[in-house]
Amino acid sequence: MPAVHAGLAFIVASALAAALVAVGARFRGLLRLPVGPRLRLPVDFLLGSWVLAVIVLLLGIAHWWFRGVLIGATVALAALGRWQRTGWRWDVLALPVLGALLALPVALAEPFFYDALVYHLGLPWQALLEGGLRAHPENLFAAFPPLAQLLSAAPLAVGLDRLPAVLHWWSFVAAGAAAGRLARSLGAPPWAAGLAALCLPLLPAQALVAGLPAAEGWAIAGVLAALALALSPRVPSSGALLIGVLVGIASAARLQGIPWSAMVLAVVWLRERRGRALVQGVAGWLAGSAPWWVRNLVLLGDPTAPIFWRREGVATLWRDAGSLPLAEGPTAFARSLVDNLAPHIAYLAPLALAALLALLSRRQGRLWLAAAVATGGVLAWGMTGSLPRFLSPTLGVVMALAAAAAHTRPARWASALALASAGAVGMVFSVVQLGRWGGLSLVSTPGASVRAATVVNDPFPAFAASHLPLDARTLFVGEPRGFGFPRRFVAPSQHDVSPLRAILEAAREPGEAVAALRGQGFTHLLVNQGELSRLAGSYPVAPWRDTAGWRRWNALLAVLGPPEVQIGGVQLFALPSRSGPAV
Repeated sequence: MPAVHAGLAFIVASALAAALVAVGARFRGLLRLPVGPRLRLPVDFLLGSWVLAVIVLLLGIAHWWFRGVLIGATVALAALGRWQRTGWRWDVLALPVLGALLALPVALAEPFFYDALVYHLGLPWQALLEGGLRAHPENLFAAFPPLAQLLSAAPLAVGLDRLPAVLHWWSFVAAGAAAGRLARSLGAPPWAAGLAALCLPLLPAQALVAGLPAAEGWAIAGVLAALALALSPRVPSSGALLIGVLVGIASAARLQGIPWSAMVLAVVWLRERRGRALVQGVAGWLAGSAPWWVRNLVLLGDPTAPIFWRREGVATLWRDAGSLPLAEGPTAFARSLVDNLAPHIAYLAPLALAALLALLSRRQGRLWLAAAVATGGVLAWGMTGSLPRFLSPTLGVVMALAAAAAHTRPARWASALALASAGAVGMVFSVVQLGRWGGLSLVSTPGASVRAATVVNDPFPAFAASHLPLDARTLFVGEPRGFGFPRRFVAPSQHDVSPLRAILEAAREPGEAVAALRGQGFTHLLVNQGELSRLAGSYPVAPWRDTAGWRRWNALLAVLGPPEVQIGGVQLFALPSRSGPAV
């Protein structure tokens, strides 16, 4: 049965990806946005993703996240898509698909990626249980760009929990096609541009990320497609608007898209030297990024959240993301940047040398602009989060420059070897990581077995064993992963202070804490003791801050009595009410 579910997920996700392309083609045609034939597929995929995300966002704000409504809206959009006379070139997907094949078994497996269980899947799952989008300020990730989450809503509503990962896999294929087109825009011959398209999903910095239910693919595709237009020999009429929309979509997928948007729009202004083009680009960005800032404006009253948040716990997010110490001065920042780039030297150095060869041999302004953008990308990577996968847009630009070097015999060899070495290193990284996760058997392995091998302090057995009333609402303690829980829940992320801490500190005795929880609508408490112990030393997840608070916590557990469910270290407690226990 797992293999059947995997096959169904691939078929439905591929059909959905095709529908997004058709919707994007219709939208592009209505606005008369200029795109060449070899870039239309990735651009239409991005535009279609944006259209569906906006519709799902509006349904969520209206609290209409019901199975029939979400599926009906998706089918209706697909029916309105443009399926004929689109000018698509399907061959541009061949090499990116080949490069992404190693990640496909991961995409077809039961979800196990920690971040996905917390927010890529966890947040849309929570919204489905609540019937729509509601404010959750206790979860930092609930303020993050939601494009991928919005696209996951309909599949999760019908139980296709593998589909979001496969759709993300297709977004990486689109990113590969955009990388190839960017290389062609910079003057690369077709074979070198094809190598760049092949290598993009294989990059060692993002080994197998294409197969995870995440958001990186849309961000990378948006940035590279926008650059392919901005650095083309001639920026077409109304091109600035489309470029702005594309980098806006990247921003609606990942916060890292914001600095990239500034750099790409700067390229537009430098090439056009017209204020109108910049205004169009900014307007396009505001439209493309709307799923992020409109959602936060409506739900939180803060369209820029969480960029300027300084509350307790936020520092652990930037620490985990690998943000480098800019505040300590340029020297410390530069030293840290070099240290973080060092693991990538084996494949980055040949690519950089080939890119330098392109700059010195061809002496075209567009190539130097691309090099400036890549340099800015490295700096932005250090400031916003130096996790390897966040380097991918920069690597895509460097690969395009390396491909553009292939115009003389020595340069062709340099370009081919640089691109091939990046692909080979990425293939080795991917094969090794795939083996660690279970190899090709991931596709046919039951979910429980996959999680047993990959999920730390797995809460799913306790989730499955809980038989809660329909009106139950559970507060999670020490467990940020809410995906799969059967009833409404509140699950603060690992970067957030537990709401229970303030309740315990304000209560004079455990009964008052129970009454306060009941007053906030909670009926149950879920505690993952193993995960709480693992996280409490580095994150603000514990419902206490000192020894006295720890005693209050244990006194509360004593009052709650034996848990209704206890599997491993995961416990589910009913909160007693005045009329009796909450069962």
